[in-house]
Amino acid sequence: MGGTSSGSAIYINCSEEAPDDFLLARMHSEFSSILLRKYPFAKEQWEQLNPPDFQYVGSGVAMLGQRNLYEQERRLLENGFLVKYAQSSLENDFNTFVDWLFTKRNKLEALSRKYPAIGQKRDLVVSFFQAVGCRVSGS
Repeated sequence: MGGTSSGSAIYINCSEEAPDDFLLARMHSEFSSILLRKYPFAKEQWEQLNPPDFQYVGSGVAMLGQRNLYEQERRLLENGFLVKYAQSSLENDFNTFVDWLFTKRNKLEALSRKYPAIGQKRDLVVSFFQAVGCRVSGS
């Protein structure tokens, strides 16, 4: 199960048993990819929040087959990543924050208070959405 986007289209591949929250998260993630391609984003600021000498793997495809891609670890959170999969690419890192901003807001807010890099990335996402004219309630 997963999703992708191309141009202005979103493609989601899932089974009939896929929970609604999975579908909603994929829609937010893939729509955010479209926006990220269409509008300027503070990529340099984002990358400065990552650990020194950190490099993204390259793509989500490069991480397929790995275990625990969506589990959280304290080390990842301390380094500004919500889950292991977020280390695949800047786009997937960004998309993970968007997913959480719209589907796991309370958890993201709690992590933002505890881990400075998480909070700063969250703020960049909110600023981006506000700049493209999207209202992010509660921000």
